[in-house]
Amino acid sequence: FTFTDWNFYKVAKGTVGTVEKEKWAPQLYNYYAVNNVIFDTENVKTSLTLVGDTYIHQDGTTDGNLPTDASLTQVNDAGESVESDPTQLRYDNALGTPVNVDYNMFIDVTVDYKWGTLTKPGLMIHVNKAEGTPTNGE
Repeated sequence: FTFTDWNFYKVAKGTVGTVEKEKWAPQLYNYYAVNNVIFDTENVKTSLTLVGDTYIHQDGTTDGNLPTDASLTQVNDAGESVESDPTQLRYDNALGTPVNVDYNMFIDVTVDYKWGTLTKPGLMIHVNKAEGTPTNGE
């Protein structure tokens, strides 16, 4: 999980790169006293539309549901579910509808820091189709 500050420098708990705008990420994370990062995983929306028995990606759609039995969980580096301050989001779909098209998820994020709270409604996350999964109609 990373975001940028007012000067477009990356802010993250760990190192994200070596170029100027990335190498200071952990120091900026501490400077801004980032804490209580929460992704609203219970209210994720997608660009998917259900047509018959099949989910299809539809440009402009931002209020679709996750595929059947899919879920999104905040996790730490060890892959354990956490209530806040995740390092990753885990997408689980082992028993659900196969992901056979690329699509977008939209999730609200709240971040507390030294000077207040930032809220980003509808943060877009791109999901790639599963390798080896036939596309609709194939």
